[in-house]
Amino acid sequence: GAVEWSLDFERIKALPRRPKPDLDSLVQHYTEKLRRPGGTMVLRPIQAWMLHEGAQVGGLIGPVGCGEGKSLADCLMPMVVPDCKRAVLFIPPSLRPQFLGHDWDFYGQHFILPNLAGGSKFVPGRPVLHVIAYSELSSQNASTILQQINPDLIIADEAHNLKNRGTARVRRFLRYFIERDETRFMGWSGTLPSKSLHDYAHLAALALGAGSPLPNEASTVEERA
Repeated sequence: GAVEWSLDFERIKALPRRPKPDLDSLVQHYTEKLRRPGGTMVLRPIQAWMLHEGAQVGGLIGPVGCGEGKSLADCLMPMVVPDCKRAVLFIPPSLRPQFLGHDWDFYGQHFILPNLAGGSKFVPGRPVLHVIAYSELSSQNASTILQQINPDLIIADEAHNLKNRGTARVRRFLRYFIERDETRFMGWSGTLPSKSLHDYAHLAALALGAGSPLPNEASTVEERA
């Protein structure tokens, strides 16, 4: 049957529709802003769009598919988010060796990157990026890992790894936002919704707050789902 009226429905209905930005201009702007001297790489349109939304809105939920360049957005996002000091990047454990062993150095030849926690170089004034595997968040020994780092920005690559709110991993993740609700969140994946709105409504709420196009109230999420 039809869904019931709710304040959440009215909020979503009233959200403004924005025109698609001029992606060529965004590519030029963010490539020039972030490319280091001697770098030759040019951002893809989807990467420039992600960086622009992150910089302007401070939150992002992105249905970005495999092979579209999420790893470079992982690296660069802390450089464009205003007043970012400490960022955490969550990635699947299978991708962490590739990211730290290859991607980081490769992209660093072309773009100005944040400081990497545990890295050999430190540039004053740049944010620090901590790269954490989702499996580390699942470990009971690391139950306070976010509190110890105290990030002001959390990025979730392959964010569908945070879809199940009943797991210890996601409960620990959400607890940090309850304690520090000013923290910015950005997440992207090619498979955000696998079965239900339950898979990512909570992530959209963290990223966009009242601007989320999905229901924020648990009862409304359940009804829509």
